[in-house]
Amino acid sequence: MDTLASVDWIGRALPVIILFIQFSIAISLLYHYALLVVAIRTRPGSQRPAAQNVFAFVIPAHNEEAVIGATLDTLASQTYPRALWRAYVIADHCADRTAEAARNHGAVCLERTHGLRGRKGYALQWGLEQVLERDGSFDAIVVLDADSKLDARFLESMNAELTDREMILQGQHIVIISPGGRFAGLADVDMRLNNLLRNKAKRNLGLSGRLMGDAMCFPKELIETYGWPADSLTEDREYGLQLLLAGVRTVYVPQAVSYGQAVSGWKDATTQRLRWFSGVSQVRQRMGLKLLVSAVQRLDLRLLDQFLELVLPSISYSTLLSTAIALIHLLTPRMRWLVPKQVSFAIALMWVLFPWLCLWVARAPASSFRALIYGPLYMVWRVALGFAVRVRLVHAQWVRTRRQEEIAAAQLHGPLSGHGSSGKAPQR
Repeated sequence: MDTLASVDWIGRALPVIILFIQFSIAISLLYHYALLVVAIRTRPGSQRPAAQNVFAFVIPAHNEEAVIGATLDTLASQTYPRALWRAYVIADHCADRTAEAARNHGAVCLERTHGLRGRKGYALQWGLEQVLERDGSFDAIVVLDADSKLDARFLESMNAELTDREMILQGQHIVIISPGGRFAGLADVDMRLNNLLRNKAKRNLGLSGRLMGDAMCFPKELIETYGWPADSLTEDREYGLQLLLAGVRTVYVPQAVSYGQAVSGWKDATTQRLRWFSGVSQVRQRMGLKLLVSAVQRLDLRLLDQFLELVLPSISYSTLLSTAIALIHLLTPRMRWLVPKQVSFAIALMWVLFPWLCLWVARAPASSFRALIYGPLYMVWRVALGFAVRVRLVHAQWVRTRRQEEIAAAQLHGPLSGHGSSGKAPQR
């Protein structure tokens, strides 16, 4: 009898549980499709003539000898007047010739040899303090990854938008896909969706975008007032939310383009993503309730939007769960479902189509559509990692991401000397 009662209870509870999951997925579906529709149009940039600001590039780098020179060379190709920008490299606990390479390519190099290690935030916190003490004559700070390659008009585009000292600017980040880089192709798709939904759509709506860790531009006054946080695994995203609570929003500048690398294989990517998911979990715990309470108290849609982005099921979760529910619905016709079968199938179909529609709206190249063929494997991998972090099956550890130049050199000549497995945080 107890067994029969348990089976009967599960039979009654399961449809309610599935209904709750479907409701969450449906809300996320409406939210994401609304962003997609809004992202179709392009909102014009600032029409006001901009004064020529002075910029300081700040580049945290740990054992980045292989890439830092090429990054600094792209700065030298900027169409913006050379007298109005300068470059600072923060050589963080380096065991190679990063500092020498930075100086040889025209940057001021500040060497950090003490203090906490293992996160980009530590290097930035120290480095920004040093830069402000040495030279406060600039107007804005641009934070770059050590492997970034900037479009020649990057600073021109940033300067045109830097008309409000109470906002942060986020450039467009594009993933460089190496030949045969299957995972890099999937990372490219992921980044295109982020650029479209998390930034372009938010700009069109007048909401706040997302800081991406690279190609970020801050008015000097903001850094002087708020400093730089250093204790989060995804400090850039948390910092953006902290500033939003203080009334400072993030504005997307799609014309300011930065090109960067993605990890080349699943093994490196797994370590990197575990850190990111752990960081997002930290941000959700620290900031979620604050965002909701402040949104209600202030009747602020920007705060509410960021709360929804934190708590709603992601695209990967929603697609896999909706597909699984549709299959269960098909295979269990006798179960007492609370949602019609047609609704379950429609929700699943709309989620499956969603990334394809996003790439179409973003006018992505054919290579992005080809990469999306491996999307189901990518989503299962992401969901599995996210679940492992949520239930604390794994503890995320920081490991330095290898650059493509290092991998190629290792294949030809063996590992480059001095390139260890600790230091600068990988790109976001």
